[in-house]
Amino acid sequence: MSRHMQLELDKIRHDVTGLVSHVENIVVMAVRALVERDKDMALKIVNADTYVNEKEVDIEESCLKVLALHQPVAMDLRYLIGVIKLNNDIERIADLAVNIAERALYLIKAEEVAMPFDLPTMSKETCTMLRNTIKALFERDKDLARAVIKRDQVIDDMNRDMYDIIFKAIKNDPQRVDIFINYLSAGRHLERIADYCTNIAEDLIYMEEGIIVRHHPEIS
Repeated sequence: MSRHMQLELDKIRHDVTGLVSHVENIVVMAVRALVERDKDMALKIVNADTYVNEKEVDIEESCLKVLALHQPVAMDLRYLIGVIKLNNDIERIADLAVNIAERALYLIKAEEVAMPFDLPTMSKETCTMLRNTIKALFERDKDLARAVIKRDQVIDDMNRDMYDIIFKAIKNDPQRVDIFINYLSAGRHLERIADYCTNIAEDLIYMEEGIIVRHHPEIS
């Protein structure tokens, strides 16, 4: 590997590290804004989306530049392909954090109604999954990545329970349907964040082992 290519890869790793740390922070803040009904925090998340979009484009362009100029092979090639994929997933997680913040802004303005399901626990599980995903990525920990993939089932189960609870709440109190739907939407965004965490964990395994586990969960 040439020294110039190594410098380019190091820069990409540094940029990815900064981006995922930033996105982890805004997800946690978005959830807090919703649970604590914090309007200022929710607005801060909504206004932070431009930075993430710009960094996502910068990282993708850096990867494409290395692919075009240096034609990497083996693990370096897998790494760049993996970064391009997870870079997109990280940007979408940030979009979902913005969506949660927007739901928070609506609910803050609406009548205060008790959450019909345990959103704080679902949020805690999702944020833990995101932190473990990022830790696995930084430390190149394949075992932790596999644990993240398996943990996704917990969020899926919560998501199914959430739908049942929300539909019952709407049936019992149809006048507050808009409020219940916004809570449902926030929970759905959390479930999608967990899905993207799973994607990133799968990409890490590919980057490290060259194994595609997405359609073969038995080998994850």
